[in-house]
Amino acid sequence: MDRTPTENLAYQVGWTTLLLQWEADERQGKSVKTPTENYKWNQLGELYQYFSATYALLSLAELKKDWTKISKTYIKYLMK
Repeated sequence: MDRTPTENLAYQVGWTTLLLQWEADERQGKSVKTPTENYKWNQLGELYQYFSATYALLSLAELKKDWTKISKTYIKYLMK
């Protein structure tokens, strides 16, 4: 399946946001629901559609800004 740059970036923003949420929940002693409370591992197609609906509507510039912010947060987490 061919995806646009915006769709690919939306996918990356979505997954990285989830990863950071899992880590934050775990640090707070919360039960981590993976991949999310609303999706199971056999529903990844639907989860991808959620990422598209949530993030792909943003402009490429907005997604780049979000990706930069998220990736900096992730790098800080890795450096701890």
